[in-house]
Amino acid sequence: MEDKWFFFAEGETVHLHRSWTGEEIFAFELERLPGGEARLNQVLVNNRYLDDAFAESTLDLLFEKILPHYYGQIG
Repeated sequence: MEDKWFFFAEGETVHLHRSWTGEEIFAFELERLPGGEARLNQVLVNNRYLDDAFAESTLDLLFEKILPHYYGQIG
């Protein structure tokens, strides 16, 4: 179950929780830019997951594949 995620946004902040435990692992804030792009302003990581390779790979997938689909290149 640890590979299931629940994502939601509040304004420009996106929260990533493990679905089984409900624990928030990451939160990040995006700033929308003209032209449909976005700038990453801040990423917060739950201290318990700093060395979690699976959580890290999920975040990589999010930034490399999912977010660019909606926001364009994130810089």
